[in-house]
Amino acid sequence: KAAALKSAGLSSVNVSLDTLDPVRFAKITRRDSFESVVEGIESALAAGLKVKINCAVCPKCWKISPFSKVTAILIMNSPFYITFYI
Repeated sequence: KAAALKSAGLSSVNVSLDTLDPVRFAKITRRDSFESVVEGIESALAAGLKVKINCAVCPKCWKISPFSKVTAILIMNSPFYITFYI
């Protein structure tokens, strides 16, 4: 799908991803679709789209360290943006 969207002229996507924990993701979104979201991000990157991930930080319930590791890897390998909202 991402490749078709890129061919149609799409240049970037925004994704809301408030956690890297699939169980917490399901609680926050009320959907068991963590893997689908991650696959969508990977597909968008593979298609050459810019990816912006928006993350709302809850200081009492959220750990930033997993995102730090993922961000470091993605920044080195792709056009990638991450925005934290506190």
